[in-house]
Amino acid sequence: RSFSLKNNNNIIQINGKNNRLGGRADTTYGLLKKQIDEVEVAVKKYRPGNTIPNQKDYLKYTKRKPLLLIYPIALKNYKGQETEESEQVKKNLENTPVIGISVNIPKLDSEISKKARYQVNKTYLDKLYEEFNDYDNEEED
Repeated sequence: RSFSLKNNNNIIQINGKNNRLGGRADTTYGLLKKQIDEVEVAVKKYRPGNTIPNQKDYLKYTKRKPLLLIYPIALKNYKGQETEESEQVKKNLENTPVIGISVNIPKLDSEISKKARYQVNKTYLDKLYEEFNDYDNEEED
C-alpha cells in the first residue's frame, strides 16, 4: 500500500486512489448469497445505470452485524515520492507486521442516521501519540 507520514513521522497514513484498505467486495464477508443478491437487486432499483454495489451498499441494503476487518499491509511509496524518512520507516518496520483496521457499521433501521465529520489538530494528535507511547511503555515494564 502507498503511504505517507504524518505527525513527525509517527503516523502512517494509507494513500491511494480511494484511501481505503480493502477491496470493493470486502463488506460481503459474513453475508449469505441470498443477502448479496438482495443488495444487487436494491442497487439496480435505486441506482439505475449503476449495477455494481459498492462497500456502503452491503451495509445499507441488508440486515447484518457490524464488521471488523483486519488487513496485513505491505508499505510502498508512490513512484517518485520516495523520501529518506519513508525509506527509513520501511527499513525500521521490515520485520514488524503492519496492520490496518476497518470498522463497518450497518445502517440502523430503528434509528435516525446521523453523520459527523471530525478533524483533529496537531495538538490533539501530539497528545494522542504521547498517550499511546505512555501505554506502550507501561506494557514493556
